[in-house]
Amino acid sequence: MTSCLRDVHENLYHFEDKRLEDFTYADIETTEMIYASINNASFTGTTGQIQFENGERLGRVQIHQIQGGDYKFVGAYSYIDDSLIWNKESPVHWEDGAIPRDKRFEVQETLFISNGVFISMVSLSSVGTVCTVIFLIFNIKKRSHRTVKMSSPRLNNLILSGCLLVYFNVVVSGMDMYFENHLNVLCQIKLWTLSIGFTMAYGAIFSKIWRVHVILIRRKIERRSVKDHQLFVIVGVLTTLETTFLSIWAGLDPLLSRNIQLPPRPLTDVYLKLLPNYYICESKSAAWFPILYSFNGILLLFGVFLAWETRKIHIEALNDSKSVGLCIYNVFIVSTVGMSISQLLQQNKVDEIYIASSACILFATTGTLLAIFLPKVIGVICGANNESVFVAHGFINRSSKVGNASSSRDNDTSKKGPVSKSVGDKKRTICEQEGNPIRIYSSKVSPFTVYEG
Repeated sequence: MTSCLRDVHENLYHFEDKRLEDFTYADIETTEMIYASINNASFTGTTGQIQFENGERLGRVQIHQIQGGDYKFVGAYSYIDDSLIWNKESPVHWEDGAIPRDKRFEVQETLFISNGVFISMVSLSSVGTVCTVIFLIFNIKKRSHRTVKMSSPRLNNLILSGCLLVYFNVVVSGMDMYFENHLNVLCQIKLWTLSIGFTMAYGAIFSKIWRVHVILIRRKIERRSVKDHQLFVIVGVLTTLETTFLSIWAGLDPLLSRNIQLPPRPLTDVYLKLLPNYYICESKSAAWFPILYSFNGILLLFGVFLAWETRKIHIEALNDSKSVGLCIYNVFIVSTVGMSISQLLQQNKVDEIYIASSACILFATTGTLLAIFLPKVIGVICGANNESVFVAHGFINRSSKVGNASSSRDNDTSKKGPVSKSVGDKKRTICEQEGNPIRIYSSKVSPFTVYEG
């Protein structure tokens, strides 16, 4: 200390023209000089090397531990060279061989869909995908068969393609755990596959039921023609609207992954604190999903209306009209139930939400496939008759027993050859489908409308 003060005295005398004897605690400049001199001091004393930093001595700290009732030297720490030296002859001993912790550690636990639930849903989705591919191959190979041809096989291909996207959505919706570093991309894939898949499949179903409604419900005298390319325009418009909306959404306010922290959970280990969290896909604005739901909801409601209007109609020429109506009811009810359950469940219930949404998607999609394509497969295998006569609000084939006299006469006429006319003044409406005309006869006298396949 004397050496330090001597250095300060010399500096004050030569550079500041001051004396150390005139020092007061208000003299900040002299105080800083004293601190600087002490920090620069380094010498060997009776206790070892002596050095200071910020007014505190840097030396060697001995570490002792009580072992078996004795106070033993186990190591030393040197502040000067920041080194820790352990005593090999008397090492440190900890109770139970575990080093005690000096604080509680936080453990992050991200809640993902459990492997068992994911494997179960993926297995069901894979079965549906295989069935869809089988139906697609069947629809392409048997497109010239009357049973398939009269149901618009090209529209059927759109339905099957949309179902494939929807089945794929079930798989990607449970893959968060495998792509934790790419969750933003996964959020977009989930949204686009479900939206576009639903629009393609339901749009094709909707266009079919619209054709039945146009031909049969609007019983007008003038000629009316509904061709396949008009139905493709409907599906194209719906898909374009959906794609445009999703593109605007992705450009202005993209759907991104956000981590949500839950309250800490206690553990048996008092030194650990579990912090559960989970990921959700959301945008800055909450208006995007309601707009999307409103668009699809209006489309569903209109489809339900058309299905109800045509509920008593079954036409051989449009041989899946009844199935299409049932599919629309199925999609509407399941979509409503699935959305309600998802909204009621807490967002951190990742397993429950995934099970509910996936089950609704699988049920609606598989039900649609079986209702539309299974009868066609059976019809082709069993060799469905190529010539049948159907009536609105009733079905007449060559073996049917019909109580109405006029219907019986039509049935008798069909045994001799194709139906060419019916009772009363008739006017013909042509509906072309897959390039083949379907002749539809309207009678002013008969309460029935007769169709010849």
